[in-house]
Amino acid sequence: MKSPFPEMDPFIEGNNWSSFRHNVITEMQRQLVDQLPRRYLIEVE
Repeated sequence: MKSPFPEMDPFIEGNNWSSFRHNVITEMQRQLVDQLPRRYLIEVE
């Protein structure tokens, strides 16, 4: 079956999931910090 996502693999290998998840959440935090007023605190749980 052809992938519904051209040029990318929609499946993340199980052994890579932990670091992928951590990196995505950390990047989201970094971008939110740059956009929100200083009075907001952004923490990763």
